[in-house]
Amino acid sequence: MNLIKSYSQTLYGREHNAESIVSISDFQRLFPIVKFDGLRPMIDKVREGHYEALLAEPPTNWVMTRGTTGRPKVIPITKAHLDQIFSCGARAIVNYALRRKDYEILAGGILNLSFPSMVGTIQIGERLFTYGYSSGTYSKLNPALARASLLPKQEEIDRLGSGIRKEDWTRRFDLFFERTRDKNIMCVMGVTHVILEFARYLKKTLRRNYYLIA
Repeated sequence: MNLIKSYSQTLYGREHNAESIVSISDFQRLFPIVKFDGLRPMIDKVREGHYEALLAEPPTNWVMTRGTTGRPKVIPITKAHLDQIFSCGARAIVNYALRRKDYEILAGGILNLSFPSMVGTIQIGERLFTYGYSSGTYSKLNPALARASLLPKQEEIDRLGSGIRKEDWTRRFDLFFERTRDKNIMCVMGVTHVILEFARYLKKTLRRNYYLIA
């Protein structure tokens, strides 16, 4: 219900009577499935500086997402969103350790297979934001990861540029391998298809079977 409370503070939420929602069926009825183009007018208002059109608080960052069909979309994210992402990620790892009674995962390194966090800039009102892919942005901004054995660091990935062609990923895979080949890696973070592609890279490069556990 915390989400519903936040929705009710936005223009989009008020238009859909978010404050009246008390059940899942209410939400499904009042908030029908919508494509990105249906939200674009609201996102345009946020870009003009009117965050309350879609958000309960001002955006702290903008990220590029590949979680939709078509070309990547640049969307706003808030402090509440970041806090939830960071909390859920940490809880997932702790939950795995507790359920498996395998606490070594908490002491090992984390393989960072994120996209670049720096791709371009976007003007929002009078402020200029630097944006990048969501996975790289979360990796860069998560304070817990700054203290963890994250390899490679997001800044190292960013230094290789923002390209996503085959040769760009080959350079990143080379970096991933060189930075972790002698390390005790117990966890991997990143986009699923990149994790799978890196597994294929390892198999081809080392001509052995390697298994990554996410």
